[in-house]
Amino acid sequence: MKEFQSGLGWTYNTLIGITKRKSTRVYQIHKKINLNWVAIDRATVNLSRTDKIQGLQLIRTQIPLVAANGMTIFKSQGSSISQVVVHVKRHRKPVGKLSMKLTRESLYVACSRATSLQGLFIDGKFEPPTSPPPSDPVTIEMDRLRITPYPFTCKFLQDFEQGFHRVYYQNIQSFAAHYLDVLSDNCAKSR
Repeated sequence: MKEFQSGLGWTYNTLIGITKRKSTRVYQIHKKINLNWVAIDRATVNLSRTDKIQGLQLIRTQIPLVAANGMTIFKSQGSSISQVVVHVKRHRKPVGKLSMKLTRESLYVACSRATSLQGLFIDGKFEPPTSPPPSDPVTIEMDRLRITPYPFTCKFLQDFEQGFHRVYYQNIQSFAAHYLDVLSDNCAKSR
């Protein structure tokens, strides 16, 4: 829904650009442009970073848009992205059956791609997923863990009996900087 005329870009969103729409209303009526569209002015930026070369400037004029990529939730798995827009609008199955919403698992994967809460944006009306039923295996396991917590113990390498094989790993790249630490570490010296 974009139109480019006389150096202006137009984008549609009724929630933004109220002041800009007022200033371009006459032009939009005259050119028969949708009055809900918002004009995006061209921006001119001086890209010269140094004053060493006198009389030479690098100036660029363009419409200030930021490139964005779309991907499916499955493709996004394992990614960490600073700005994420999760599209949660209901969609129809190809056969034309009832509309579907994202599953709990898909919604978790999609929202957890953002590296911060400030970088997460939800597109559409968010409907929280239904709670898992009591017979769900994850629910059963979580209930079991709450009743019988895992007994936690902490042992050092030197505390194990002689019948155990001990493996001690040191990063060779940082060994020179930390060899005194290794010499004073009882775990490293245990046999």
